[in-house]
This record gives sequence, C-alpha cells and structure tokens, in this order.
Amino acid sequence: MEDNYAEEVKSLSTSELKEIAINFLMYRGLLVAAAKNELAIRGIELTEEEKQQIEEVKNKRRQDAIKSMEDKNDTFYFDFKRDTNEEPFYKESQIQFQISPKEVNSFFDLFIPTKGYFIAPILLNINILVFILMVFNGINIFHPNVLLLQKWGANLRPLTLEGEWWRLLTSCFLHASIFHLIGNMSALIYIGLLLEPLLGRLRFISAYLLTGIIASLTSLCLHNMITSSGASGAIMGMYGVFLALLTTKLIELEKRNLLLLSTAVFLCINLIVGMTGRIDNAAHIGGLISGIIIGYSFIPGFKMPDTINLKLLPIGIMTLLVLSISFVEIKYLPSNYDIYKRLTQKRLSNQTSVSEVSKLPLSNLKDKSLNELLKRGIYNWDERKIIITKVENENVPIDIAKYDKKMKTFVSTEALALEVYNINGDAPKNKLLYALKEKGIYYWNENKKLIDEVEQLSLPIEIHKKNSQLKQYCELRIKSYELMYQTVDEGNTKHKTQLEYYNSQIGKLINEIAH
Repeated sequence: MEDNYAEEVKSLSTSELKEIAINFLMYRGLLVAAAKNELAIRGIELTEEEKQQIEEVKNKRRQDAIKSMEDKNDTFYFDFKRDTNEEPFYKESQIQFQISPKEVNSFFDLFIPTKGYFIAPILLNINILVFILMVFNGINIFHPNVLLLQKWGANLRPLTLEGEWWRLLTSCFLHASIFHLIGNMSALIYIGLLLEPLLGRLRFISAYLLTGIIASLTSLCLHNMITSSGASGAIMGMYGVFLALLTTKLIELEKRNLLLLSTAVFLCINLIVGMTGRIDNAAHIGGLISGIIIGYSFIPGFKMPDTINLKLLPIGIMTLLVLSISFVEIKYLPSNYDIYKRLTQKRLSNQTSVSEVSKLPLSNLKDKSLNELLKRGIYNWDERKIIITKVENENVPIDIAKYDKKMKTFVSTEALALEVYNINGDAPKNKLLYALKEKGIYYWNENKKLIDEVEQLSLPIEIHKKNSQLKQYCELRIKSYELMYQTVDEGNTKHKTQLEYYNSQIGKLINEIAH
C-alpha cells in the first residue's frame, strides 16, 4: 500500500503535494508521508509561511485534545498528544497519554459513577452489595462455609461443567471474607481510576468481564476440586491490560517507568503470595495473561481512534476466543461430579455433627439464663474491665496485693478460654477441636494452677472459700470441654446428658461465686 501511494504522488503537481502536506488532517497518514517524501525527492522545500501553517494546525489539534480531556471530571485524565511533524499518524511514537492525577474530594466519591470513572464504581458497588447480602443470609464474615459459597455461585469444576456455566462469571463477584473483599476492592479502585479514563466504558467493562471469565476457565482447567471465588482474577486481568500499555510508547516516558515498576511489583507480590496460601493462583495467572493479550489488542485502536472497527474488533475476537475455550473445556474436561457428590455428602454429615456439638454447651435451650452464664463466665465484660484496670493500693498487705494481681490474670485467662463459644457452628471440625483443646482446656488448666498458687498466700477465710469455689469451677469447665472434644471427635451425641449435667453445675457455681 505504501508503494501505491508513492506511485500515485509522482503524478501530482508541486502545489498539490504541498496541499496534502499542509492540510495533513484531511488525508491518510501514508499519503501525507508519500507526499512529503516526493517533495524531498524533487528538492522542493516548504516556505516559512507554509511551515507556519502546518505548525498552527498541529497546535490547534493539540490544544483541542488537551481541552477536551481536561474538561472531563475524572480523577485521572489522559492528555492526548499527536506529533505529525516527523512521522505519519500510524506511527506508535506519535500518540501519548500523559497521566495526571486530579484530587479526589471525598472517600465517597470513589463509589459514585462519574464521567471517565463510571464502570469501576458500579463493579465496586456490586461486589460490596453481594457480600452484604451473603452476610445477611447467615454467611460468616471471616470464614464462610465452602458449601454456602458454592450455593451463591462460586466456581467449582463438578458444578460448572455440569451445566452451571454462569459460575464462570458469578464467582467473580463473590468473596470469601471481609479482608478478601477489602483487598480486591482497593486494587479495583486504583486500577479503575488509572485505566478507565484511558480505555473508556466499553473497553473497560469488556476487558474486566473477559479476563474474569478466562481466570475462571483457567481455574477449572488446573483444579479438580477447588472452590474459587473473588474478583482478583479479573483485577489481575486489568493490571495485565495496563502492563501491556506501559510496555509501549503510548504513555509518556516520565510516568511510564514509575508506573511500570509499581505495576510489576504489585503483580509479583500477588503471584508470590498466591503460592503460599489458600489462593487460586491459576485464576490470577489466567487473568493476568489474558489481560496482557487484550491490552496489546487495544493498541491499534489507540493509534487510529477514528476507526471504530479497531475498537470493536479486539473485543469481538476475545469474546469468540472465550466462547471457544469454554466449549472445549465443557466438552473435553472431566467434571468429576460423582467424586464431588461423595465428598459433599461426607462433608455435610461431618458438619451436621459439628453443628450439633457447637450447640451442646447451650444444650438446655429452654433455660436462656443458663446459656448466657455459660458463655459469659463468672464476670461480665464490665466487671472484667474493672478488675483488670484496677489500680494497685500500696497500703494493702503484700499477699492481698499479690492476690489482686493474680485475679487480674485469672479474669483475662477465663475470657480466652470462653472464646470457643464464639466459634460458628459451620466451622471445620479440626478448628473446633483445636479451640477446645489448645485454647479452652489449656486456659482452664492455667487458671486451676493459678488458684493453687493463690492458696499459698496469707488471705482472709472468705477469700480462701472463694478460691475453693473457683478451683471447682475450673475443674467443671475442664470436664465440660473434654466432653465437647470427645463429642466432636467421635461425631455423635452420646455424651450429651453428662454434658448437660456439668453445664448445670457450672451455672449454679457461677451464681454462688457472683453473689
């Protein structure tokens, strides 16, 4: 095509060639370049007046572009520059996006869609709303049950490949804890502020959804029985898009290197952290790679922004690619649904027994006062605070001062031992067993030893009598926790009657000590 233009301009007169060179915005870049080249071959230079005309056109175009972008109410705006003096329009070096931060007026502005920052806050609000709905429907804010996550639409091969294809997308809007949500939404805000003003609404939402789905597909391909949820795959994809743009000359050099470094560090940290915990790194990698590919596919559209096909074509191609990958996975990947069904039945059976056991300390459901005593212990929160913060009196006998100090430790340790009552009934069996043994029984034994130490002090008879009751209280608590541990470990309720007896004795003793 370039040779065709070279041949075409040879037949033009000098005045026609100058017309093309001066009014370059009206002609194709290749034709303008060919006209300039032909003038050079003929040894004809533009006059100073003609050069001035070209410069005026360039300056007007640049000022119009800058004004257009600065008029937007964006947190970040991109200054579009075009230099047509040396190279034709299609050259990459001619287009740059100068990133300039603008002030965010308030925290709440991050959640409000505005011009240039419209899709990101909508995605942010959807993720938060879904999490709130999950919590209102009983899901634990810190440790959601895996089966409940699956019920809400998490991604899992046996379910997704058995016809529930919508999980590829819904899993991108579910989060496994409040910390998971906060981390992902912080990253989404940052990349949204940076990238959406550059990409525009259509490219941004398309890239987000496509990379999120590809992340889910990658997870399905590499994991047989892992339940995956979270927006991190899509967010890694958006960082991949940004990384691709940063490796080109589209963004000004001054900001490019710093942003490239910070983006690379963010991606490396996330990938390394993904190797150390219960994180779906396959989704991260799938999202990142697909984001880089999509980012590079957008570049021709930035070079020739007036060509609408170059904006829509990459989106269409990537959509077809995602559909093709989905079809291949659904057709050829084994769903392992039979294995999943057996594992789920086993898990449900196990959770039923754990759930029942978690209620055993409160087994006398009709006696709500006893239930509260068992959870509270000897002291309520205000009483604990008074005892722990009590200022030592220098005028009291030494042994009384030591006793007061020991009782502060007793109160604090009792609170730690009672934390087992705060564990959700849907908690894994091993977590409940650990809490009962390593926290509950351990701390009750520590308090029992503490009372034995206190008994060696010279104290009034009333205090010795109370110490005897406290020791009996600790022994009953230890027996109660040991029975709960056995019940959880064995998966039955054969110790329920004995446990109820100990709980009733504990309740009576608490009332006696408190009064």
